[in-house]
Amino acid sequence: SLPPTELHTMVKTVLFIDTQKNRNWFKRFEGAQLVNERGEREDVVVDQCDWDDLEFCAYSDSGLLATLDPQTDPIEGSKQSSRRTIKPSLVVIRATVRSIGCRDFRNSLYALQYCNVPCINNFVAMYAELERPLMYGALSEIHKRLGDKFPLIQQYYIPSADLFPVLPRFLNSAHITPTSRVLL
Repeated sequence: SLPPTELHTMVKTVLFIDTQKNRNWFKRFEGAQLVNERGEREDVVVDQCDWDDLEFCAYSDSGLLATLDPQTDPIEGSKQSSRRTIKPSLVVIRATVRSIGCRDFRNSLYALQYCNVPCINNFVAMYAELERPLMYGALSEIHKRLGDKFPLIQQYYIPSADLFPVLPRFLNSAHITPTSRVLL
């Protein structure tokens, strides 16, 4: 069990990583409180940003520090107009870790797990989301268990773009439907 002073700092700051900058987590959690193990009420401190506006420093002895850059269009009533450093005790991710183009924030995801920061999102699911074939494999397992109760769009995995021209030889037009997807 942790000393009360450490517990106090651990349950307090929630960091929302969200690509929707107009989603106001500050307002949604305004006035929210937690009850600590001594029965005392504590305010919930919320901060939010996108991956682009965030840097993590992970320390094995003292945990994770997050530095959030100022926003060009800060949410009214927030501290988003200034650069700030927080020690998140809980993280909620509402943004993809890696996407088409130059957005790749896997190192930030690794920092969260390195420091064992509690996260509402499941780390296994976030890692699977990084690679579509892994995600589809997991969804396929659910589909096998639940059948039509869990509909799944048929997809094809081509491990190399070099193999793509071979596709028509083993699949004819009857196999590729408007709802089919090919993952490269």
